[in-house]
Amino acid sequence: MPVRMFSFNHLTQNYLSRRAMNNLIIEINKKEAYAKLPIYTKFIQAFTKKKRRFGYLIILWLLWFYDVPKRSRNWAITKRYKVKKKYYNRWMHKFNPERVVQMTALETLHKPKKISTENFEKLGKVFIEVENQLLYGVSRQLIINTLVKLDKMDTKLATKFLRDSGYKRARARTLHSCTLIELCELFEAILDKAENEEVQGAKTEEGKTEEGKIPNDASEDSKTEYVMVENTKIEDTRTPQEKQDDLVESFCKQLPQEIEVFEDNIESVIAEMERTGQEDKSTGGILF
Repeated sequence: MPVRMFSFNHLTQNYLSRRAMNNLIIEINKKEAYAKLPIYTKFIQAFTKKKRRFGYLIILWLLWFYDVPKRSRNWAITKRYKVKKKYYNRWMHKFNPERVVQMTALETLHKPKKISTENFEKLGKVFIEVENQLLYGVSRQLIINTLVKLDKMDTKLATKFLRDSGYKRARARTLHSCTLIELCELFEAILDKAENEEVQGAKTEEGKTEEGKIPNDASEDSKTEYVMVENTKIEDTRTPQEKQDDLVESFCKQLPQEIEVFEDNIESVIAEMERTGQEDKSTGGILF
């Protein structure tokens, strides 16, 4: 019989070490071939293999961007409240109608705490006129611009006023229409802040030491100079009601003047925010 010859590879093909070495060589060849591919082909291959993962990432990003968990929670709470109120009212009208009290139109009127009735009517008149002129209504940013021009609002209060709109994106916060009640609450907050600053200023004046007093051994020229400096200090002797009237009057005059500037610049500002990717960031203070 002829002798059959076997190669080394054939004899050792079932060895574990030999099989591991062959698998390693195959992997190295694949990596070298993958490294030579263009970037576009690599991206297509990765997306084809891991497309589900990309889909999951996009879904998670959308859930975060639109704040779906919080919205779902608020929707569930609102739905439960409406259902409870609906069936409660139905039960009351059916089994206990004598306990149902209808609310009159006079009870729905807003009564401001600090602002007088005359000033409230002035604000309401100007508010309605401006709201009819603007496309988006009396937006919060327009009110901020007006009060900043009057030097009655700082950045902290403006940022809080924008956040109170409930919107997350800067475009929605900027163009969100403000109600007359919210405007009155803002004015009340400004008046409260001014009163607190006056009280703190009075306490500071009372707590001062006697460093500013004229010494007994001072010359006549220094005494005369000190008296002149003291006389130049201007004290606000207006009553709180007069300050409130001045604030409302100046606001009612300045608000219509800001409409043209606001309409000319708001679209360009929003377009710039969208172009630079800043439309989802909170804004505070004056935009333009």
